[in-house]
Amino acid sequence: MARPTDQAQAAAPRGGVWARLLWAALRDQDSYLLLLMVLLLEFFALMVIPEDRWSRLASGPLVAATMLLGLRTSRVRPRTMRVALLAAAVAVVLVAVQALTGTRLLVGETYLLLGALLGATPPAVLRRVLGHRTITVETLAGAVCVYVLLGLVFAFAYLAIGSFKPDAFADQANADGVRGSADYLYFSFITLTTVGFGDVVPVGKVARALVVLEALLGQIFLVTTVARLVALYSAQGSQPLRPQR
Repeated sequence: MARPTDQAQAAAPRGGVWARLLWAALRDQDSYLLLLMVLLLEFFALMVIPEDRWSRLASGPLVAATMLLGLRTSRVRPRTMRVALLAAAVAVVLVAVQALTGTRLLVGETYLLLGALLGATPPAVLRRVLGHRTITVETLAGAVCVYVLLGLVFAFAYLAIGSFKPDAFADQANADGVRGSADYLYFSFITLTTVGFGDVVPVGKVARALVVLEALLGQIFLVTTVARLVALYSAQGSQPLRPQR
């Protein structure tokens, strides 16, 4: 009788090293290094994509793929995964229709949906990470993934606010205000890291409230979760998160 490990090796692709590593990351649990790489690639892609109607055609599938990978590697319930697949399909269809037709209808609602899709991922990742009995590199990568996801979630929230109310944000370099998604993405991570260059500022009350909330969440998460996990990992390498039973 073939052992499970033999069956897994037989099912693995026969490609190069990178193909086998990708297969192992997708098949195994807690592939947070892979998720972190996807998040960073998504960030840079959204920053450099030209600001036109086709940019949303790229952002929709990217967000959907990120959410599904994060939920899958965190081993959420099958019912939750089915709901996520349905929501991702709706979001992709919406952005495709908007890109192909050039319509501005439901743009703000689409950004809210994309933000909600990303917003469902951090709790699942954090729950999985805090459930680790030993701290590994994947544990640390998962915590960083939550931090990056927070920046992306707030970026789409700002995009939605900017779509509903264009004067909610002011750009000191542009008299017409904040122009594109890359500006909101940049502003979100500047706020999350509390750098605060002051070139883009919130004007509306809702925008200001979200900015304060993002800054607080970012700093609290770094101090209470990421710093604690890094300290334990550096001290003992495999320090138990909770006592063994």
